[in-house]
Amino acid sequence: MNIDLIAVNQSVQDYLDGEISGVMLSQSLHHISEAADGLDKKQLVSFKYYIGFFEKEGKQLYLDSNKYLKEEATELRDFVETLKQELPEKA
Repeated sequence: MNIDLIAVNQSVQDYLDGEISGVMLSQSLHHISEAADGLDKKQLVSFKYYIGFFEKEGKQLYLDSNKYLKEEATELRDFVETLKQELPEKA
């Protein structure tokens, strides 16, 4: 598997810091997942879910007042952590 996990983590952090909107996070995740190599079907489905979810958030930054968005961002980070753990196994 070959994926830019640093870029994923940075995009998520930028989103959590309020520097980018959900749409921008979605676009970033889309570009990163398209450039990734060797993702399995489950991982691709997960990326598509997060891409769609954050795209629907739009350009508004509701993160501070929306517990659901915070939970999704946390789950996205957890997903990235599982990719980190799987990376050495597939390399």
